[in-house]
Amino acid sequence: MLKPAMAAVLLLAFIAGLGLACWLTRYATVYRLSPLDLPPEALQARARDIIKGMGYNLPALDSAQGIVLRDDYLHYIAEHDHSPSRWDRLRTDGLGAYRFWYRESPRYFATTEPIEVDRPALDVSGMTSIYLDMQGRLHWFSGVPPQRETNVVETAAPDWSLPFREAGLDPANFHTVPSTTVPLHAYDTRAAWDGGDPARPELKTHVEAASFRGKVIYFETIYPWDQAAREERPQESNRARALSFILIGVFVTVLITSAWLARRNLKLGRGDRRGATRVALLFLSLHMLYWLFVGHHNGSLEAEFDLFMVQLEGAIFKSVFVWLLYVALEPFVRKRWPERIISWSRLLAGGYRDPMVGRDILIGAVAGAIIMVCTLLSSVGMRWIGRPQELIYNPGTYAIGTHLFFGKFLQQMSAGIFLAFISLFLLLLFVMILRRERLAFALLWLLLTVVDALIGQIHVEFLFLSALSALIIVYVLYRYGLLAAVTTFFFMHLAIFYPITTELNAWYATDFAIALVICLVLAGYGFYISLGGRSLFSGKLLED
Repeated sequence: MLKPAMAAVLLLAFIAGLGLACWLTRYATVYRLSPLDLPPEALQARARDIIKGMGYNLPALDSAQGIVLRDDYLHYIAEHDHSPSRWDRLRTDGLGAYRFWYRESPRYFATTEPIEVDRPALDVSGMTSIYLDMQGRLHWFSGVPPQRETNVVETAAPDWSLPFREAGLDPANFHTVPSTTVPLHAYDTRAAWDGGDPARPELKTHVEAASFRGKVIYFETIYPWDQAAREERPQESNRARALSFILIGVFVTVLITSAWLARRNLKLGRGDRRGATRVALLFLSLHMLYWLFVGHHNGSLEAEFDLFMVQLEGAIFKSVFVWLLYVALEPFVRKRWPERIISWSRLLAGGYRDPMVGRDILIGAVAGAIIMVCTLLSSVGMRWIGRPQELIYNPGTYAIGTHLFFGKFLQQMSAGIFLAFISLFLLLLFVMILRRERLAFALLWLLLTVVDALIGQIHVEFLFLSALSALIIVYVLYRYGLLAAVTTFFFMHLAIFYPITTELNAWYATDFAIALVICLVLAGYGFYISLGGRSLFSGKLLED
């Protein structure tokens, strides 16, 4: 158990670190730098009004929506502005870095993949898809014309002023130019214009549009940073290729080696099958809950069954993977490093009030908070030395919205367990190969440092922060064991899966606020039970 004074210091350190991380996001994250004026509910209502105004009045049987980050826009700013304050323009730039997308269909979406603005394909007559900026201005529209015409009428002249008005553009400020973009669907009229956007008057704005039988089937505002998505393929950087190579190599190596070791342990009658089964069932439950709360459900029984089977297959594979990891790990760790799984074993056995369990939860919370601060400082620190910082890119940056809590929380729990198991297994593998424990820990630290630097795009000036974050993980695993490592990964992923912020009244902060309360309660719980029943304010506090 922890001494009361030490437990209090750790709890205060966690709260301070978490608060500092939330404050630093105002300088390092796109969602804090960009104006996010309207919530998704208002943007959805706006999108529906635009679609109806375009003449698409068929009842929508299915719909989907989301918010995406415009990477190409951010890359454009980075390429054309090398000043330390280049990202400050995001606060006042009317175009913004985010786009809200919404699509409707007169049929159910028949797909098991996540629905996007153009996935599944726009191939059903009456389907519509739309992009708005976060102020509700139209930037892209696509509508699918009918497959067959019963009464062929003479082509009517389209009213281009309608989409211009929805985009916040004045046709009087644009002049006609040749059209260069081919729409996705059949058309009988194409048109294009060049002019100025009030949000960025210094830039040339190109507008493309098309219609069929007088009805707009395509409209798009094209800026200098927009790429031809159907033709151009973004080039993968050497950093991204190196990261993919490392992560795939680690995954395949761990999968094959864990299967081999698990088979060997089972043949020798070793391994905690009961504990492995509990962890595997927990993983299976988490992934099926993810299907339940995050999957796109509609009235199509066939689509629902297909989605269920795809999610079940993935959940079973990951659960079996974790089961193999556990059976491969547990006998070795129990024999060589029993102190590193004591609290984990006690927790699995129902020891929820064990002081050692509380100690490891609290230590993991502090370690996770420090890693969050290190990650943000690696971005903000660039500006302190007179150079533009790299923005933080992670799922919490890309996936902002409302009603996303369950999916994010389930991912946070899965990441905490899975990454801790992977780290411990890699340590086991390195010890088997190198035959020296300290050398194995050093190699694990080096690997985690490289991965963190590649993921965060850390500059060499702040590489020490990646090294520090990796060192914290390795130290926690070495000194306190598996449960502390699980909680470290769990807490550090608070800043990865959620848009953490001090502006808790922002519409996108609801999911983070719920997760924040859970993390504070969990850290407080760890603090309380780590005392082992001793009073924090007893006279013995000064003696400690």
